[in-house]
Amino acid sequence: MNLRPRLLLLAAALISSLIAMGALGERLASDRNRSADTLRTFTVLTQQALRLNSAYRDMQTGLRGFIIGGKDVFLEPYTRGETEVVELQAALQKGSSVLAPDARAALAGVVLSGDIWRKTAAEELASFRLGQTKTATEVANEVGKEQFDSLRGWLGRLTDRLTESQRATNEQREDRARQLTMLLIAIPATGVIFTGLAALALSSWVARPLDRMVVAVRNIAAGDLSSNVVVGGARDVSEVGDTIDAMRSTMANRLAESERLREVADRAREGIEQSAIVTLQLRGEMANELGTFPSGWTAAANLLPAAGLVAGDCYDVTLVSPHVLGVIVIDIAGHGAPQAIMALRCKEILRAALRMHLEPGAALGLLAEQVGDLHPSFVTAFVALVDTGTGACRFANAGHPPALLADHDDTVHELAPTGPLLGVFPGSWTTESAQMDPGAKLAVYTDGLTEARDHAEAFYGMERFAELVVTLPCEVAESVIKTCFDDLHTFQPLRLLDDVTLLLVCRECEAS
Repeated sequence: MNLRPRLLLLAAALISSLIAMGALGERLASDRNRSADTLRTFTVLTQQALRLNSAYRDMQTGLRGFIIGGKDVFLEPYTRGETEVVELQAALQKGSSVLAPDARAALAGVVLSGDIWRKTAAEELASFRLGQTKTATEVANEVGKEQFDSLRGWLGRLTDRLTESQRATNEQREDRARQLTMLLIAIPATGVIFTGLAALALSSWVARPLDRMVVAVRNIAAGDLSSNVVVGGARDVSEVGDTIDAMRSTMANRLAESERLREVADRAREGIEQSAIVTLQLRGEMANELGTFPSGWTAAANLLPAAGLVAGDCYDVTLVSPHVLGVIVIDIAGHGAPQAIMALRCKEILRAALRMHLEPGAALGLLAEQVGDLHPSFVTAFVALVDTGTGACRFANAGHPPALLADHDDTVHELAPTGPLLGVFPGSWTTESAQMDPGAKLAVYTDGLTEARDHAEAFYGMERFAELVVTLPCEVAESVIKTCFDDLHTFQPLRLLDDVTLLLVCRECEAS
């Protein structure tokens, strides 16, 4: 399988896992919130049941006191409790929809037995007011005792059922909360695992095969044509190794024919370096497939290698998510096959880091960790993430020439380095922010552009380039790129001594 489908499958697995875990988390959070709401309801109902029990006791106490003592002041708890009983029973019946069948049955028993007792109590009260008197013993034994005992039994069952429901609901809420906590821990752990897998996969599919390819190309360049070239890795990378090996074999046969063909063999050896990089699609795979972008945004780029050499520059503009552009420009010190292969390796690592949603500064940090064998080659890089919805631009610059951000009012901002270049000393890279409003242009270039010289050894220079970028309208990025390179050819007709790369991202002006 080729490299790109493998990376797509790995990304699809990560996205599917995160979506599934997100859906599960949403369901757990919903269950937890519902349990919390139900728990609050049961708490209120339990408190109301306890208050109802207390109100009925107050009524019974007030009625007995009034019948025994005969004073209206003793009847006050009865009167107050009767009003509270009506309100509490109505509130319990209103909230009964959440109750289990046995709890609803207990509530119905409370209401029925309560109505019966209150009716009996009212009759006793009326009899007393008509002149019938009773002793304290008679009151204790006769005033609705049987009905009140039944009422107390139903109130006890209702309170028990509500307490059990409250406890069960609280346990369910705590269980969902624990599950949600475990899921929140599992989500970043999954991201770490997939990041590790991606790093291992890139090392197995790309990095190690490219290392072997670099060694093979260097051996061939040194004149060792006896060893077969076997690189392995992804199929398209392995095919590059097969192509190099086929060309090595051809060169060996030609050298064996005659010393006279040494010059031809030397040219063929130079050709193997060039063809290896072309087969690896450094110019197509890495630089030219910019793809399509959201409405209102265009991007274009061009790369001119130094005359007769394989470029050590590369670039990439791609959508890392539906509304975020990833921008990468890399400049490897020197020229030739090893530098070009190293540029591919750096670009693929940065692209993978952006697709794993790392910030630009963190992506450069990952690159520094993954390619610690860059010495003696030095690398500068510019990495940016552009939100095509808001125009927000987050960037990091590893010793690269400052990118130019030109606003619609011709104001120019330099996006300067946020950390050292790669391959010299250990360092860290921060992520800075900028804004691309409608009509803005982001120009990223390598120093081969500004340091190009004319016949008089004068530099093309930053000032001339910045003025050209500011004055050109940015309706379509491709036209700006063409104009800039036409101006460079007009200034400097001699052969280039360094690679020249220019990448432009344009945001159209808003319709008036």
